[in-house]
Amino acid sequence: MALSDNTDGLIPVAALRTTLVEAVIAGLAEDVDRAGTGNKAGVSLGDIRTDVVKLLDWYILRQPGRTPVLFGEICLLARLRLGLEPRDVGDLLRRALHLDSELDGKTVDALLALALPPSAQRDQDR
Repeated sequence: MALSDNTDGLIPVAALRTTLVEAVIAGLAEDVDRAGTGNKAGVSLGDIRTDVVKLLDWYILRQPGRTPVLFGEICLLARLRLGLEPRDVGDLLRRALHLDSELDGKTVDALLALALPPSAQRDQDR
């Protein structure tokens, strides 16, 4: 299967990354809207849609070197656009991957320890 960073290839990887980021951010925005305009630190974050997690799996397995950029962009935009703490977003990514990913739990934990930005890590992962 050919991968490409432009639209001439079979799968435009940069466009896929952008789509994944926007899908996760849109779900987070729904959670923030549902909670109202109060304290963003207390927002209960729902799950990432299973189909989005499946695409995250696909991306991670084929673009492991770009996974930190993907997770970093998700955490940054969640902070800038929605006022969410990176650690809360990191916990959501961890929970979603543990629930719906085809990767085993140890692999998910190792991946997130390497790929999440420091501000999104749990204390025990550092």
